Amino acid sequence: MYRRNIIIFFLIVLAASLFWYFSFFQDFFLDVVSFFDAYIQKNEIAGMFVFAGLAALAAMLSPFSSAPLIPIAAVIWGDFLTFLLLAFGWMVGAAASYYIGYSIGFRLLRGFIPFEKIEYYRKKIPQKAEFWLVLAFRLSTPAEIPGYTLGIIRYDFWKFLLATSLSEVPFALISVYASEALVNEEPLIFIGLVGFVILTMTVMFNLFHKSVRGMGEK
Repeated sequence: MYRRNIIIFFLIVLAASLFWYFSFFQDFFLDVVSFFDAYIQKNEIAGMFVFAGLAALAAMLSPFSSAPLIPIAAVIWGDFLTFLLLAFGWMVGAAASYYIGYSIGFRLLRGFIPFEKIEYYRKKIPQKAEFWLVLAFRLSTPAEIPGYTLGIIRYDFWKFLLATSLSEVPFALISVYASEALVNEEPLIFIGLVGFVILTMTVMFNLFHKSVRGMGEK
């Protein structure tokens, strides 16, 4: 986990550095923004629904990420509206993954989600797990894993929704401001925000697994 997070951090910083120091990537980004802006000017409501829908899918499907869309959305709609749409989409996706896990069961989800990881966590987390443990789980794992897992074990939905909001809403806000720092070429802010997210996930991952191991030894 530690090595993977360090690699992810440096890959993100490398990608940002390429964007900052090569005008080709900046020109390409502006072209993409112009393309989507022209469409949204004619279909603003539809554009918002599409962005929120893609954010929801990103919270449900492991190969998909809404991260590349956030800087584009922030330039077009501004920070506040982008934050609202992103947080709303992530919450909807989390709730949908919980419902799918709760109603269908994990065996029917094979091939669409990280089945092995969900099966692993399903065996580790008790149905009546303490709230702080679930919050640590939400903060330390990719978004698509907790919803299915907690739905499968029939964890209380409202506690799940609270843990999700306490993890996703701050991350959505950080994602928007990091995107703004990326576009405005503010490397210290960008690296600091990305580093904070990576560090938080690493600490929560360690806390969660240490607690799970402790429960197993009792």
